[in-house]
Amino acid sequence: MLFGDSEGIDNDIDTILTFIRGVYAPSGTLVNVDVNKIVNIVESMYIDFPHQAGLDKARSFKKAATFVCLFVGERPFVNSVTAK
Repeated sequence: MLFGDSEGIDNDIDTILTFIRGVYAPSGTLVNVDVNKIVNIVESMYIDFPHQAGLDKARSFKKAATFVCLFVGERPFVNSVTAK
């Protein structure tokens, strides 16, 4: 579970990066990710989350929607996704 579990920010960053690698690795696709942008996304989720009761009390849909908006806005992929 991302965002709001007991593992914290570092675990969320690792989980997102592991997921990205897992999605692209089987196809042999090369993708470069700006890790600092992933860090910014995760920190924004914890610090500036748009819910009055905070991240821990928000529903999963709001967490997912906020993450997607931040991810799209931050554009953490350095280059276009290309196949080997």
